Amino acid sequence: MKHILMLMLLPGFACSKKAVIIPDAILPPAETRLESKKINDQVISNSLVQLLSNEAAVQLGFSAKLERNSVSVAIAWSTTNAATSVPFTVSFSNGDSVLNLKPGSPLNFLT
Repeated sequence: MKHILMLMLLPGFACSKKAVIIPDAILPPAETRLESKKINDQVISNSLVQLLSNEAAVQLGFSAKLERNSVSVAIAWSTTNAATSVPFTVSFSNGDSVLNLKPGSPLNFLT
């Protein structure tokens, strides 16, 4: 009887499962796409845009919310010959999915 009881308890210990802790899944960031481009509320559909003023307000619309802290280091605005950087202000709209850029002073006209 002792042997039968021991044989019945032994499989119970041998088959016990250990608790496995699975960490929360880390999802990759969503792909953010540039969906719209405007200068002074004029939609940019190609590389040619006729500006009637040297006051430029640029709007870039994205498919997802932007991280505000990453924008200032990711964008540079410079003159045509890239010798001079242009200071600009950054603001956000539409739940941080639209980036609004405005130069600190009027831009030079192309000559």
